[in-house]
Amino acid sequence: MKFDEIAAAPESEILTNQHEKEIKLAKMQLDKAKAYLQEKEKGLEDYKGETLKVIRGQSKLSIELLNLLIAEANEQICDARANTDAADKYYSELLESAENLRKEYDRLLTWADLYDKSSFEAKKMIAAQFIKAVRVGRDYNIEIDFNVSFEEFQSFCNDESAEENLTTLRSQTA
Repeated sequence: MKFDEIAAAPESEILTNQHEKEIKLAKMQLDKAKAYLQEKEKGLEDYKGETLKVIRGQSKLSIELLNLLIAEANEQICDARANTDAADKYYSELLESAENLRKEYDRLLTWADLYDKSSFEAKKMIAAQFIKAVRVGRDYNIEIDFNVSFEEFQSFCNDESAEENLTTLRSQTA
């Protein structure tokens, strides 16, 4: 029944909504970091240009002040480059994880199709592959570890009603 519910839910609802928002946010942060880096690099070039004017005697600023501003700009550029690299790495990881989620979803759908067409014995074997471990504790406390990485699927299985489960899963991924 759970396989049917997964298969019935559109891939776009399960995968894209939340993950696409995270990707867009990471892209915006990356763009902001790049713009900040460019701004600081332009400022450094301006300071260097002003230094040439001081050397030629065309500027009234002191060389000590310009050296201080250049050193400060260099530190800010180093920080901005580190932030840009971190934002780029995070964005790349999100893009890669989106592909992994699609593969995981495809794997679940394949299991669901196979499960529907199988005999009872085969269904037991599929369930054995799907479930990693079952632990029964005191007061009938049951813990089930699945071999899939869908955290939503675990919370999805803990609710009481199948229709509520599908609605919960869709709202959590939206």
